[in-house]
Amino acid sequence: GVEEGLATADDAIWTRTFLAATARDGDWKRLHPGLKAADVDVLAARAIKGASGEEQLREVCQRVGAFRLLSATSALVAMLKHEKGVTRALAARTLGEMRARDSAGAIAALLKDEHSGVRVEAVIALGCTGDSLESLTPALVDTSPAVRMNAAAAVAEIGGAGAVDRVAPLLKDTDLGVRVCSAQAMCRLGSRDGI
Repeated sequence: GVEEGLATADDAIWTRTFLAATARDGDWKRLHPGLKAADVDVLAARAIKGASGEEQLREVCQRVGAFRLLSATSALVAMLKHEKGVTRALAARTLGEMRARDSAGAIAALLKDEHSGVRVEAVIALGCTGDSLESLTPALVDTSPAVRMNAAAAVAEIGGAGAVDRVAPLLKDTDLGVRVCSAQAMCRLGSRDGI
């Protein structure tokens, strides 16, 4: 049967099987609506490993994130160390979409990445995982305005004690976009202080 065939198959076959099982039509309706996340979860990690090229990897990750297939967490955490920034960013985004809280520490390590786009995705992912506000502190003072803007939004997403105090200094940022995002974050946090 299918299980025996997959057991001896290379990762590329797992990728094709995963993509076929999670396929959608032109109206974005699932072609196999009877399949549940648990049915395709077993395919996810090997589908990531077997993806050929950035486009196929992006498609696999999009579906892994949409189904929140936690079995792929270790494969995605490994991707956080990939040589290409676009791959690291994709892994962080997918882990955030999955709400993979156990991977927050590995995602937070990307806040030191040389590419601001990777740092932005890491900040967004940390906001989605609901990690501690402490992990976002470096992003609030990042050299990139895009990172600081997303950090303010992520702090608002997490909320809790100390969130307002962390965002408030960004209301005086030199970048207009950061100030606007910080004001929005403050409103989400229920504070109008400094606005």
